[in-house]
Amino acid sequence: MVMSWISKKKKIVLKANRLSNIFTLLFLMATMTPSSFADKKTEKILWKKVPDTTHVTLKQPEFIKATDGVKLAYYTFLPKGEPTSVVLLYHGGGAYISKVYQQIGWQLAKTDSIACYMADVRGHGHSGGPRGDAPSPKHVWQDIDDMVKLVKQKHPQANVFLAGHSAGGGLSLNYLSNFTQKSVDGVLLLAPYLGPNSGIFRADEYGKRKNKFVNGVRRLPFIVNWLSFGLLCGNSRAITFNYTDKQLAANPGLTKYYTVNMSLAGSVWDTKKCFENLSLPIALFIGAGDEVFNPKLSLQYLDYVQTPDHLVEKQLIPNERHLSILSVIHKNIIDVVQKWEKTLKGES
Repeated sequence: MVMSWISKKKKIVLKANRLSNIFTLLFLMATMTPSSFADKKTEKILWKKVPDTTHVTLKQPEFIKATDGVKLAYYTFLPKGEPTSVVLLYHGGGAYISKVYQQIGWQLAKTDSIACYMADVRGHGHSGGPRGDAPSPKHVWQDIDDMVKLVKQKHPQANVFLAGHSAGGGLSLNYLSNFTQKSVDGVLLLAPYLGPNSGIFRADEYGKRKNKFVNGVRRLPFIVNWLSFGLLCGNSRAITFNYTDKQLAANPGLTKYYTVNMSLAGSVWDTKKCFENLSLPIALFIGAGDEVFNPKLSLQYLDYVQTPDHLVEKQLIPNERHLSILSVIHKNIIDVVQKWEKTLKGES
């Protein structure tokens, strides 16, 4: 009986050692350099109709400190009078608040009633922190919460609408899912990235993605991170963006790589459930010619929200693409915000 017990114990120890070795191997593979797994051939992003920003005056950043001491850059665009609404906007994946985004802020401020705050996500643009990385996804969501509090402190009587373009849209949705919807009065999604399982990506006749904004995805770091309950590989590079050398040289604020933590911060994993849990005013704008996401499939997700119909806006912008939409979207944002202002005022 004693020998049987010893034999069982040896088998358990042997299995545990094997699992440990497998996990160690996965960890080592996951922490290898990105070039080991990324596509060998980098595709160029053939953006067309990129907004002309030669007329835009570049605004310099202000800073706040994150909960862990990292300096976060933000940009303020104020109307002449006291704003009745504030739009807090976040940029797309690997990007930053460049002139392409700042033109929106200048246009909103011309209304005399709508202010705009824009923020560089930590690890992007003028914000501090390792490029494309974060200590955890929660740190990134907490950063948004800190910006929301800052805006409310400066404009206590104004409505606050959270906005995000592309991956900034996914980041906004994750923030609302992981904090509280009551922190803001509505959300504005500009050609949003709705997660890897959303099915909204443009595809060719063979079902492959037509325009690869992401050049390489290393899955092993995500697997190890999931198996370790977020303890391992969070800071391992996992995503490589398709920015060309020319684009990176012309825009030093661009970020070419994302770690697991930064990727998870902006990736909605259960898109349908995320929208089903939303009950605040929501608008989704996307260009009819968006070369990254399918407009029809993107807009359909608004059918799942719990928001009253009169506070849901589905808007397909004619002739615009994934980036060109940024040069015209201020008109649509102004119309929607002013419409929501009247409705929210009447309901209060």
